[in-house]
Amino acid sequence: MVALDENRLNSIRKTYLGLRVAIVLLVVLLFVSVAIQVWLIGPGDCYRTSFSSYYYTPVRPVFITALSAVGICLVLYRGNTDLENVLLNFSGFLAVIVAFVPTQPGDDRCDLTNLPSTDDIFTASTNNVSALLVVAAVAVVINAVVFVKDGLRTKVSTVSVVASVVSALALAGGALIFLTSRDRFQSAAHPTAAVSLFVGIFLVVVLNAASSRSPRYRTTYWALAAAMPVSAAIAYLAGGEHWVFWVEFVLILSFAVFWAIQTYELRGYVARPDQPEGPWLGRPHPGVVGPSGAAAPVSAG
Repeated sequence: MVALDENRLNSIRKTYLGLRVAIVLLVVLLFVSVAIQVWLIGPGDCYRTSFSSYYYTPVRPVFITALSAVGICLVLYRGNTDLENVLLNFSGFLAVIVAFVPTQPGDDRCDLTNLPSTDDIFTASTNNVSALLVVAAVAVVINAVVFVKDGLRTKVSTVSVVASVVSALALAGGALIFLTSRDRFQSAAHPTAAVSLFVGIFLVVVLNAASSRSPRYRTTYWALAAAMPVSAAIAYLAGGEHWVFWVEFVLILSFAVFWAIQTYELRGYVARPDQPEGPWLGRPHPGVVGPSGAAAPVSAG
């Protein structure tokens, strides 16, 4: 373990804490922007049937910025284990896809702002996703080089490798559809990415519930994991024509609650200091000294 002076340790801890807090605040930013559009325009006058369709209102800059920033943060953030890190990378990439490829405008319950034409949306998403795929390909190559150079191949669990391969194949499949069938990609990318994103986040919550050694946090994470599909089902049944709006709302809110709880649990640490290791989890983060002298991970990725 490399010895670091206390100032550098504090800088690393504060960087991780800032990254965690930023993710929660970005979700709050999106919620506030949508709330302003719904209520300050006139109570209920801009209550659209889809959360994502606020892309076509003054919320658009916040919608794109918040989702893109959260996605990038999730990719940069190093999870407690290899498997969690794969899920975070997968979900983060999909969050950017959701931001770059909008859903259809849908209903006309409120005035749409600078409504782009179908051709405009098609051209913009083609440009944005093309650039994203190029950067993603470069990132994969860099990651592979670092992986081999550091000699980590024997330290990564089989399940983590399988998860990485499955994620890579899923993303490669999406890229293939993008390159060969743009119309199909344009219509399916947003809902497919959004559903897959929420599945990835749900699995991250389950993984934290299963691996945490703290009875209090383990119970909390299991309760939240159970609440996510239940609340989504209730939103679907009770939401009427706005069911998509409320399903998206409760799932985004659940993600923010989970991330806020995890931020509190790991305050002062880079990652969970007592994280267990196993074939289904992958290796824990390599550690440095935490605030109380216990081991806590340092590297990101």
